[in-house]
Amino acid sequence: MQSELKRMEALRYEANQILAEGVTKRYPLLLSVLAVRLMFRKEGVPAPDDVLAFASAGKINMSVVDDWESPWGC
Repeated sequence: MQSELKRMEALRYEANQILAEGVTKRYPLLLSVLAVRLMFRKEGVPAPDDVLAFASAGKINMSVVDDWESPWGC
């Protein structure tokens, strides 16, 4: 159980890094979200329905995104 929690925290950290890199390089938010989902697929773990909520620990979610072509979602 403990190793599963550590793995999920590592995936959360990696998801944050992917999203931050997307903003830094000004990639569309949609591309960053797809990259996070591909990371989950590569790890063999089901991707969360709301990648932003997972990565931000519930502080933001995908329903607040207005513009998926913008790096910031607005």
